[in-house]
Amino acid sequence: MPLRDNGGRWNERHRRNALLLIVLLLVLGIAAIGWSAEGFLRRDIRAATHDKLTAIAALKADQIQVWLADKRKSLQALSGSPPFLAALEEALDPATPEPARRTAEARVTARLEGMRRANDYAAILLLDERARIQLGVGLAEPPTNWSALIATHHTPGVHLQDFVRAPTADGVGRIELGLFARLEQAATPSPLWIYLRIDPERFLYPLIQRWPVPSASAETLLIRREGDAVVFLNSLRHRPDTALRLRLSMRQTTLPAAQVLAGREGIFAGRDYRDVPVLSVLRLITGTPWAMVAKVDREEAYANLATLRAMAVRVLVAFILIGAVALWLWWRGQQQARRAELLERDLKQQRLAERFDYLSRYANDVILLLDAEGKVLEANERALSHYGYSRQAFRQLHLDDLRAPGESERLAPLWAQLPQRDSLVYEVLHRRQNGSVFPVECSVRRIAQGSTLVYQEIIRDITERKRAEEALHEQEHMLNDMSTMAHIGGWRFDPATGQGSWTPECARIHDLPEDAPIDVAAGLGYYKDEHRQTIEAAVRAAGEEGRPYDLELEIVSATGRRKWVRTIGHPVLEQGRVTQVFGAIQDITERKRAEQALREALDTREAVLQSMNDGLVIADPTGMIIDINPAALRLHGFTRKDEALRVLAEYIDFFEVRDLAGEEQPPERWPISRAYQGEVFTHHELRVRRRDTGQTFIGSYSGAPVRDPRGRLLFGIITIRDITEQKLAEEQIRQLAFYDPLTGLANRRLLEERLAVAMAQVKRQGACLAVMVLDLDHFKEINDTLGHATGDALLVEVARRMRDAVRATDTVARSGGDEFILVLSDVESKDAAYLAGKLVARLSEPLHLEKQTLSVSCSLGITLSTGDGDTADALIRRADTAMYQAKQAGRNRYQFFTEEMQRETLSTV
Repeated sequence: MPLRDNGGRWNERHRRNALLLIVLLLVLGIAAIGWSAEGFLRRDIRAATHDKLTAIAALKADQIQVWLADKRKSLQALSGSPPFLAALEEALDPATPEPARRTAEARVTARLEGMRRANDYAAILLLDERARIQLGVGLAEPPTNWSALIATHHTPGVHLQDFVRAPTADGVGRIELGLFARLEQAATPSPLWIYLRIDPERFLYPLIQRWPVPSASAETLLIRREGDAVVFLNSLRHRPDTALRLRLSMRQTTLPAAQVLAGREGIFAGRDYRDVPVLSVLRLITGTPWAMVAKVDREEAYANLATLRAMAVRVLVAFILIGAVALWLWWRGQQQARRAELLERDLKQQRLAERFDYLSRYANDVILLLDAEGKVLEANERALSHYGYSRQAFRQLHLDDLRAPGESERLAPLWAQLPQRDSLVYEVLHRRQNGSVFPVECSVRRIAQGSTLVYQEIIRDITERKRAEEALHEQEHMLNDMSTMAHIGGWRFDPATGQGSWTPECARIHDLPEDAPIDVAAGLGYYKDEHRQTIEAAVRAAGEEGRPYDLELEIVSATGRRKWVRTIGHPVLEQGRVTQVFGAIQDITERKRAEQALREALDTREAVLQSMNDGLVIADPTGMIIDINPAALRLHGFTRKDEALRVLAEYIDFFEVRDLAGEEQPPERWPISRAYQGEVFTHHELRVRRRDTGQTFIGSYSGAPVRDPRGRLLFGIITIRDITEQKLAEEQIRQLAFYDPLTGLANRRLLEERLAVAMAQVKRQGACLAVMVLDLDHFKEINDTLGHATGDALLVEVARRMRDAVRATDTVARSGGDEFILVLSDVESKDAAYLAGKLVARLSEPLHLEKQTLSVSCSLGITLSTGDGDTADALIRRADTAMYQAKQAGRNRYQFFTEEMQRETLSTV
């Protein structure tokens, strides 16, 4: 309210001070807005940083847990594998003969080496209690403090050797981490443990140190507690070579690492090992003594805030200048009007003060005097204390200012009746100065004072009454809602009279009106005939003997609908006598239908699995086979499903898997491994052989994952089609199409294809190609004299010797009769000459056939090509010309093609 001097005139100095105060408040308000905006941005940046750190920490912690669980599972599977334990017992038994013992050792070592390579272990060792290595692969050094390890972890199962720095000759030390388990089932001369040495540099440290987005300061720490110290388990980004060397005190309350080891998880702002302020997320790694801290420097996180702050300051300064000017102009225009208004208000308040003070001094309720417009003229002491306003502030208020938002509009029709009525009583929501809202009951009446009309309003706080009514209404409403949602109705009855009551949901379950009366006999009459005797006996036992019941029975409702219900009855006993029975009834029709549908679906699924011609295997994400159909059983040589599920868990020991090119497939490329890892693949053709029986088949494998609505892998499905006969037929067709039926060498068609490929390679790589034509000397005389059978046997033996003499990448073909053609890629003239001499020498050696020994020689022509305009036919003709020159020169020799030969041939023609 503006101030006045004793003469009633405004003091000019006070006006200036008031204006300055307004401007100052404007500046402070805008500054507060800027400060709030900066705080909002800071909170937003902090929340975004914490979300990113939380996601990274969760991802890395989950990866570590999955990685460690996988290592534990592989060790547990190995330590409990019957084939492995049997081989180990044979290898370590002194009574085992030496050859058998070496064979068993080789099998054990091969199994360990395969597991080490597949899981990237540094070593797998079999140790006795004195740390002596019985067998092992990899780094053959026993773990540090072995005796203490096995003494501490003497229970069965897989145990963790936590990080430790083992001494080395160079004084640097080697970080050790491992898993070990006692071989409980192994019948060895002394107790044995199997120890897996894990090199953290291969997976664990790279996982921890890798950060998914560019950052100048972010890093992940792996830590554990030792006594009153925090031990850092990995090398730090800002302080290298600190793994297991850096230790800080747990008493540093601002250190994130100390907080997480004290049991705190989640978001934390503190100072890191460099004493630099950081934002961090703390997480314990389940199943280990380790904890993880994902952090980033606070300076980096808020790097962009300074720029935004400068921009905001410039904008705020502009707003302050504009607002100050506008406020000054407005204030100047309001001075005269406000002076007159305040003087008139003071006079009215002075006249009413004495009357109002007399009426309300001792009242417990709030009493207000209002003018005809609803403006507060006076308020009693109770009003001041209840609403939190001073008397001067109260006189500036309108009745609408005391009401909660929206209430004045709601009461407008009622207040419009007040001029025609002496009084009104109504309920409304009011609000205090601090903004809190509360319900009140108001009684207002008119008071005439001369020609002036005022209103007196008596206000009573009814908060406690409303709370009690609301609590009762909410409880009743919540009970009804829960009953309706769960389809559960409540009931009670008096055993003596058979009369009772039930809730509306009970009536709805029976398709009756909610207010329908009911007694015990009528209620039991809704149960089906075959169930009525059961429910009647149960109700009778509850009312007479105090025995509770819980039954699932079928009813027929008032509208004829059949429903399944669960009915529960509980008797109440007083002094050994049942005074009433109360209980509940629930509509379980949908559950019964779902159970029936599930049974039918399972029957259909089983029928489909039984009738499939293709094999089907289902594996969960851990690699466990959970189902297999009869076709897959037959393919793998099993007769019983339980046997197949047990054996397939040790797939690596019982099966050998190769692709059709003969290359053995590692376990991670087997269809089962690919499927339970969520990979989709089709028509993966493999040759599978059982190691124990030798049974072999060729299968076409397809696999696909099954995921839940959130994308989580549930299991993988593998289908197997037996294509053994198909592949045999294809091989026979290929053999007939591309190979000579007598010698098994390539025929003319395959020769042309391979020669074309070789010539293309020569042009592309700039290498040299050799083509040879070989013809047996005097073969016709041998064939005519000794018969075609001997001639054929001779050709087969010659073909064998030629195959043995050349490389696997070279082509040997029979072009017809006793003539052969060879294609050699990537050779020089000296290489071709060496091979030609070797062939001439090998074929001149005696040929020992079934009943006789023969001698034969050959003539061989060679031509070379570097891809400059040569054709396949031209190369063969040139080699053929050179071969005839070798025959003319006396046979049993080789001859390179020359241009002179070409000229002689053309002149002869």
